Amino acid sequence: MAVNPDVIASLKGDITICWGRETQRELVERNQLPTTRSNTDLGLDADFLASQEPEIRAAIIAKALYGEAEGEFNTEAHVLAAVSARLISTYHRHDASEAIPDIPPVQLSYADRSAAPKVWLVDYFAGSKAATRDLQEVAWLRFAFDFGATPGDLLAWGVSEFAVLQLIWWQRRDGESILQQHIRALRNGWAVRYLSAAVRSEYQALLTMIDAGNRAPEWFLNRYEAEIAQLRELRDFFDVDTARLAPSRAGEWAQAFLAAGLTKATPDAIGKLGWYLSASFKNEQLNLPFEYVARYLEGIGETPESWAQFDEVAFFGRAS
Repeated sequence: MAVNPDVIASLKGDITICWGRETQRELVERNQLPTTRSNTDLGLDADFLASQEPEIRAAIIAKALYGEAEGEFNTEAHVLAAVSARLISTYHRHDASEAIPDIPPVQLSYADRSAAPKVWLVDYFAGSKAATRDLQEVAWLRFAFDFGATPGDLLAWGVSEFAVLQLIWWQRRDGESILQQHIRALRNGWAVRYLSAAVRSEYQALLTMIDAGNRAPEWFLNRYEAEIAQLRELRDFFDVDTARLAPSRAGEWAQAFLAAGLTKATPDAIGKLGWYLSASFKNEQLNLPFEYVARYLEGIGETPESWAQFDEVAFFGRAS
């Protein structure tokens, strides 16, 4: 076990990055944030916004920006953001297999050729104050870009640079499936991983209502038929009964991730302790979230052999 103020690394081949401001500043410096403004006027006093705590400021911005408009599935964006903000902090625990409800408490790497640890390759940890502040800031603003706000607007309104960066990582793209968005979130890490957990719980609640029988009107099922099908795809992918990669195939992906360079697979493999992460891949282990990532890539036709040429920046929306 090796320790410094920002990172804890294990000889098992995983690291935990504390929710430290220095690491966040480094990531912001590596990623140029757009500063272009829109014509959106919140009608809020700038000094008033500046005086608020980050999560409160984000809630106020969200209410002013969303109004009573729909976010998803005939539900107001502000209502959904409020639910996400409540859920997201409850999912932030050091044991990420408990933090995200539909990750089963089973082993998912293959050192013993059966099942493997419930640890994440890169985990994130913070005290309750820091976690609540940072996680909820992102959750409240999950729809901000859908409502016409730009990264420059959010920065001008006082949203933290790191929150804006993560919202860019999270934003669903034109033509992108819901499942791909959530795979990207798991790989990209930080708050968007926990936002994914919160949003998937909201989706599961909706599917439970639909499948309960006579709980959703016909017009709703017709209007959202395509989207509901995507929610089922998302649910089934993460379901505990869904078949995982065969151990031999998982080993091939682990070797491919290692051979192409760790930051290609996990961009937070940075700093003096990043080399610890190679241990799990050398042992042909796919710690979380990479069983999910590899299995998704297989589903879209990628292979361990094609990983070295895969455009990870374009696909995941994040380099480092």
